[in-house]
Amino acid sequence: MEKSQLKKLLASQLQLKEQLNYCSLRWVRTTTEHLEIKQNITQPLTRSIDEGVMACVIHEGGIGYAATSE
Repeated sequence: MEKSQLKKLLASQLQLKEQLNYCSLRWVRTTTEHLEIKQNITQPLTRSIDEGVMACVIHEGGIGYAATSE
């Protein structure tokens, strides 16, 4: 998620928060590096990045969740 997208998402949450009992956003980004050795030969280093946002809303007794993953 790009910084501009995250800022837009946070701005929209701030507008909604005034109307809701509870609203939260959680952004997670994890980077993993993997090193492997096969038959005493070092394989190329691999790297993966997992990123996503989760939203939780509680309003008038109802609970809603939504999540993205890239």
